[in-house]
This record gives sequence, structure tokens and C-alpha cells, in this order.
Amino acid sequence: MKVRKGFVSNSSSSSFVVAFPKKPRYMEDVKEMLFGDKEDYDNPFDFKAQPSWPSDMVADIVWADIKKQDACDLANIIEALRYGWHDEEPDIEDYELDEGFDYSRYHADCLSITVKESIDFYEKHIKCFIYTFEYSDNDGDLFSAMEHGDLFDRLPYIKRSMH
Repeated sequence: MKVRKGFVSNSSSSSFVVAFPKKPRYMEDVKEMLFGDKEDYDNPFDFKAQPSWPSDMVADIVWADIKKQDACDLANIIEALRYGWHDEEPDIEDYELDEGFDYSRYHADCLSITVKESIDFYEKHIKCFIYTFEYSDNDGDLFSAMEHGDLFDRLPYIKRSMH
């Protein structure tokens, strides 16, 4: 029997597909769309040591991520969402067989849900500039707050937990 003796992480990450109403040209555009006139991004956790971060700092991270990509097409959206946990997961009992579990049908049905959700989002926001992001609590307190907080609440978005 093997025994693991090192640190075991229980980190998570989440993917976001976000529709911006106009193409951000500068970090200030991102800040305005994400925060309006708020100067701080609040920590969603009850940490007295770090209750918030400057919204400029957070907007700069998002802006840097935007500059690394072109606005998404439908294929990018599907790819960003396809490996996460669905809000509407198929009923797992429907895939149990006498000889095991029907993984291929289960994964095909999950992909079908992702494709439908992606098409609906894309068509609804066709005039927007859509970008994808992934943030992880494994990257420190700020990125954990970005993953679990209300970072994109002022914009249309889909969040998919990638645990």
C-alpha cells in the first residue's frame, strides 16, 4: 500500500465566460465595467487581515488576461466550460449499468448541456466582446477571492467550477 506523506491540496479553480458590452481598450475600461466607482474589491471571506484589495489591482489582472486573448467565438466558449461541473448535471443513476457505469454516454450528455448553454449565451450576447478567465484559490488569497467572490457580477457571465 502506498501512503502519501506530503502536503495534499484541496484547491479549486473556476472558469468564467464573460460578456463585456464594449471592447476594453485600457485597464480603466475594465475597472469601470467591473467596479463602477468602487475603489476596493471586497474579500468574500471573513479575513480581517485582508478585507479588500484596490480595484485598480484586480482590474489590472483581468486586463492582463484580456490582452492575452482575442474575443471568443463559440468554440472558445465551449472549450472553457466543457470540463467543469454543471449546474444541471444529468442524473448519475441514469448511467449505471449492470456491468458498470456508462462513462461515454454520461460525458456526451454533459457535453451536450455545455454546448446548449454556450450557444444560448453566445447568441444572447452576440454584440458583446466575450472573454474567458480562470482563477484558482491555489494562487493565493486574491485569486481565491476572484474565483469565489462577485468579480463579474456587473456583467453577464457563466461560471463553471473546475474542482
